[in-house]
Amino acid sequence: MEADDVNPYKRICEKHFVGKRVFFDAQISPAVRWRPHLYVTDGDDLVIDIRTTSSVPDYQLDIYREVRNQMPDVKIYHVIISRSEYYFDFLEQCNRYGIGVFVLEGNKLREIVKPDQPTIEKIRETGQFVIQPGAPYGNILHLKRCFRRCKKFVHWYENNLPKKALEILYRGFEDGDIVDVEEIKLLRTLDDNVDEGLLSEFKRFQGEFADREVNAEMRIVCDKSLRRSVHARYLYSDEVVFVIPPLNSLLANQWDKIFTSEAGIPRFDDYWRKGLDLVTQWNAIQKERSLL
Repeated sequence: MEADDVNPYKRICEKHFVGKRVFFDAQISPAVRWRPHLYVTDGDDLVIDIRTTSSVPDYQLDIYREVRNQMPDVKIYHVIISRSEYYFDFLEQCNRYGIGVFVLEGNKLREIVKPDQPTIEKIRETGQFVIQPGAPYGNILHLKRCFRRCKKFVHWYENNLPKKALEILYRGFEDGDIVDVEEIKLLRTLDDNVDEGLLSEFKRFQGEFADREVNAEMRIVCDKSLRRSVHARYLYSDEVVFVIPPLNSLLANQWDKIFTSEAGIPRFDDYWRKGLDLVTQWNAIQKERSLL
């Protein structure tokens, strides 16, 4: 729906919130770039999108998770225009993700689904693990379940991959979550955390896995344009690719998800070829780091 088509509905919705401050297309927080059609403040804070589609797009759900993480008290709503928009799947999806729904009938808004905090029981779907606040052990367990589906190799790309990944992978082998894997490739971008400490720890990791007849390598992407081109995190293996949250957020008090996907996933090898080997090209990496 084009902005000019939405504007009349925004004015009608505004009248529903008498005595409250209503902003159109306003950024709701410096930490959240999304601009909802309406942002209602004073008392309960609401963000409202006017929709005509029969489902909530995945990218929009990602935005809503960010809103909940940054502004947990804000209530999220959709407005659907008429009874013709009563799609069962849409309403079920909103209910599952804790999104409230108003229906606009003539010049009046009527609430038909109340917003609520999502629960793991509501959100869980086939092929998707829910990362939930206050459950660091369970969240790491979901990552271990991903490891159990990895065969032949594990390739992990995360721009800010922390040293903690080495420990998680090591425990995956020790605990039997990772089997039949002969190759580990870790790819991250250049920042201040690519230091002597990371180099030293990875050398120990690499040496021990060589004794297990597992080839372990780490490369660093130094090209700024490449670093900016990938924003998600990926775990690749034979016949499966997982889209995963930042490893540090698995231990944080945030909502997120792990899911399998094939659409729009960057080819690991395309980025791997352009990285510098952490061990054998350390001097070149140090030179690039001095330019940060």
